[in-house]
Amino acid sequence: AYWKKPIDWVSAGRRNVDYILVDKKEAGGTGQLDWDSLIVPKGCSRKGWIMAGGLTPDNVGEAVQRFQPSVVDVSGGVTDSSGLKKDEDKVGDFIANAKSAA
Repeated sequence: AYWKKPIDWVSAGRRNVDYILVDKKEAGGTGQLDWDSLIVPKGCSRKGWIMAGGLTPDNVGEAVQRFQPSVVDVSGGVTDSSGLKKDEDKVGDFIANAKSAA
């Protein structure tokens, strides 16, 4: 797995970040975070962690149930066929599916 403990922000009682963002290894595009290799970053921040990387209205519910992130992040997973504009229905479905799984 490529995930390494980012920095030991917890040692000596220090938690100086609010959230840790966990995304796929490659920047940009529409690939998905490797769920099978994901190690949930517990205790590395004050408020929790953000899951990103390939989330869509179709898989966000499973992601929330399986990993229980504090926040989910989406961009390309809710775009229209052009890949440039957000699709209002997909955004609404993403939010509804994330909330219902929480």
